This record gives sequence, C-alpha cells and structure tokens, in this order.
Amino acid sequence: MQATAEPGGDTGPLGRQDPSLPQVFGRYLLVQRLSRGGMGEIFIAKHGLTGFEKLAVIKKV
Repeated sequence: MQATAEPGGDTGPLGRQDPSLPQVFGRYLLVQRLSRGGMGEIFIAKHGLTGFEKLAVIKKV
C-alpha cells in the first residue's frame, strides 16, 4: 500500500480543499486530513529530512 498525499491536497468528504493544510504540528507536516469527528481529527503527516521522509498518522484530540 502506498500513500499519495500531496501538500495542499486535502479534500474533505465533499471534495473541498482544506486551506489550512499543509500545517506544521511539532516536528510533523500535516498534509491530508483523513477524518474528523467527536473530539479529534486524524491526519496523514510527513516527517524527516527531505529525501528520507516517512509518513505517519497523527491524531489530534
């Protein structure tokens, strides 16, 4: 499985882009919102040096 997240490519359930992304959160760059509801949001994030970036999933509560 390979993620295809691109900065600024976050679209919500209605296909609208999220103008707040990409967004820095600590040492991570949030690039796409996966879900939100209740008290939290889940994002795909990048972290690491350019060329050696890793994808992570971040949950903000």
